[in-house]
Amino acid sequence: MRSVLLVLPLVVLSFSAAAQTPAAGTPTSIPASARLDLNGDGQPDAASLSHEDGFCGLFVKANRSGFPNTVAQTTGLLVTGSADRFSPDPAFHSLVPFADIDDRNTGGSTASNSSITAPWTRGGGVNCTSNNAQEGGGPVTQFDGAAFRLRGSLHITTAGTKTFLINSDDGYSLRINDVVVAQLDANRGPGTDTRRVTFAAAGVYKIEFIFWEQGGTALAEIFFADQQVTFTGNSANNPVAGSSGSDLNGRTVPALANISPFFKVLGVPRVQRPLWDTTLTCNDRVGEPINICAGPVGNMCGNGVRENTSTVTEACDDGNTTNGDGCSSTCTIEANNACVGVPSTCGVDTDGDGLPDVVETRIGTNPNLADSDGDGKNDRTEVPNHLAPADRDGDGIIDALDSNILDTDGDGVVNELDPNNTDPCIPNNTVLACGTADQDGDGLTNGDERTRGTDPTNPDTDGDGVNDGVEVTNGTNPLN
Repeated sequence: MRSVLLVLPLVVLSFSAAAQTPAAGTPTSIPASARLDLNGDGQPDAASLSHEDGFCGLFVKANRSGFPNTVAQTTGLLVTGSADRFSPDPAFHSLVPFADIDDRNTGGSTASNSSITAPWTRGGGVNCTSNNAQEGGGPVTQFDGAAFRLRGSLHITTAGTKTFLINSDDGYSLRINDVVVAQLDANRGPGTDTRRVTFAAAGVYKIEFIFWEQGGTALAEIFFADQQVTFTGNSANNPVAGSSGSDLNGRTVPALANISPFFKVLGVPRVQRPLWDTTLTCNDRVGEPINICAGPVGNMCGNGVRENTSTVTEACDDGNTTNGDGCSSTCTIEANNACVGVPSTCGVDTDGDGLPDVVETRIGTNPNLADSDGDGKNDRTEVPNHLAPADRDGDGIIDALDSNILDTDGDGVVNELDPNNTDPCIPNNTVLACGTADQDGDGLTNGDERTRGTDPTNPDTDGDGVNDGVEVTNGTNPLN
């Protein structure tokens, strides 16, 4: 990953179609027998969309540049004690709410703004510097030679064919219950693949994603569509429901607006921590400074990087050693202040929610209320990245202002997960609230329009200049 401020050549390595498995065109089948029984009652667990933990991520650094380059090398690097790991071993586990490891260097065309940026940087010789696991963007923005593994419990609420969209640079492997459903066993520049998976039954399934960054630009995101989606014109910007189009191999990364009608970034509330892997201890370390390798010794306060080494622990570092700006001369957070990001953005925190007032004013949350939307989660919890506040439903209202309790349009989907809080027909046009609504304002309810065969989204279905409701009242045919 290179900073967008640097002008550096990007070498895109070629890869063959054989590097992508399974072959495009046929959905992978996952049998009902693969469902998990985590509570041990002898019955498959029921799926639910109510989880707030997400994946357990393992982050590992290689001991040399230009490595790894394959799925096998990455799998080996992820094994504890691997001779290919950096020494001292910087590996750590952390909860990762979204399968969106990094998307900051792809020209603004990537599909999600929920990026959990890699929690380290590398460059400037043999030393590494710490970085912030959720903010990223320190003075050095390169993490070449890194491997990531995400494990979780995937909740599938209805049987049928679903679609996974993967943006990556470099390679990856996505597995459901140890079955490879999408894989690129090669390095490449930013590209997009899709694969369809047919689940025989609703339930909870093991999911694992491994990814490596060999060098250059970095990108790793998984999106999920709760239905079968293919693409026309061999373009990631042209999704269609059903099987009339094709799966994608290495296409240009799409814009969010073009895929959001079908796809959401994979993570909470659909993904739960992997309780099936009892060897993992996974805590919420997103936002903590991580000392991933032997850093410089001595006083590092004031360098704009939050260090956490055997000799130095910093709660903040705003790039100076001045007192009175929220981050003290010894890199501690001053009373009644808060700091976020790398370098730290600090200031008075009136409501004590962990976000400086200056940040809350910028992103639109209330600096006098710790929980601006009143849903029981404080603003800092709902804003893991103050530079790109989470907006899980893509409606333009950040999660900290989109209630996880209220359902404004009565469609059974809380505002925080509803892409349109005022339209009961979105995202589900079969709910009762949608049937009694008048979506196009023509005087006929949506249910009435379905019965008559008129279009509930078009006030003049036959285009004759007379409103459908008026035609029904006058006894004329709104379809002709």
